[in-house]
Amino acid sequence: MLLHARGVSLGAMEFSSTETGKPFITTQGIDPPIAFNVSHDNGLVVMASSTNSNIGIDVMKVSLPGRDTFISFVEAMGDQLTAHERQLVASALNQAQALEHFFWMWTAKEAYTKALGIGLGFNFRRVEFDPVNNILLVDGMVPKGWRFSKFVVIQGDERYQGVVAESVGGEETSILPETGPHEWLVVQKASNFIRDAVQKFEC
Repeated sequence: MLLHARGVSLGAMEFSSTETGKPFITTQGIDPPIAFNVSHDNGLVVMASSTNSNIGIDVMKVSLPGRDTFISFVEAMGDQLTAHERQLVASALNQAQALEHFFWMWTAKEAYTKALGIGLGFNFRRVEFDPVNNILLVDGMVPKGWRFSKFVVIQGDERYQGVVAESVGGEETSILPETGPHEWLVVQKASNFIRDAVQKFEC
């Protein structure tokens, strides 16, 4: 759909992937080039695109997976959190808030590493995200030239939280709250998206 909007025919679309498996567009003549990233959880699929070279997105349903209890879930995932992150989860007002804190942390870590195209061997404790004060650190310092956009998608009684990480250059790094206006965020049923895509490519 991104390439179709640029006037590229289906037969001319070309893709490749990095050594760590991150796909990218190799179609000739795309100026500026398009970077994209995809994530999914349960019944939700999300995609982010940008003319900047590094972009990553991650989304998670805010719920305990499977039959896990809250305690067992935190214990299993705790080694991926910094001491400060674990303290934020432990000091939450209730379980619902603790889960929201955790999934903000997790999706921020995932989005950042996906933007860099880093494989699964990356130590997530190197990235620390404080969702209360909206501060993200990498190796103890604020990374330069990044924009992190938090977003929420509600489907029925299900809440999904996600983060888009984009390298924008410069010295400043910003974190956009989930409560702000997100003109760039489009929510569409998968069936409608596929129908629209098929219709466009058949034209």
